[in-house]
Amino acid sequence: MSEVLILRHGQTVWSLAQRYQAAMDAPLTPLGVQQAEAQGRSLASHIVDPLDYQVLTSPQPRAARTAVLSLAELGRVEQPEARLREISIGQ
Repeated sequence: MSEVLILRHGQTVWSLAQRYQAAMDAPLTPLGVQQAEAQGRSLASHIVDPLDYQVLTSPQPRAARTAVLSLAELGRVEQPEARLREISIGQ
């Protein structure tokens, strides 16, 4: 049986301002960095063998940064997957 874990990126300056980001990008806030690190600690306490998981992330910088921070505790690296890119809704 496969298990799928879906994680959201940490807080960004745009999400803090309640702005829709889509394919645009905004950096993580200090809280967003803390959220990603806490997510990593939570994952580390629940995952027995990190090598059993394939790790894919949106190539968006906010998602990739969250993945790097979250996976550090597990000793894993993210693998960007273009099909996970957010949609563009224009300016």
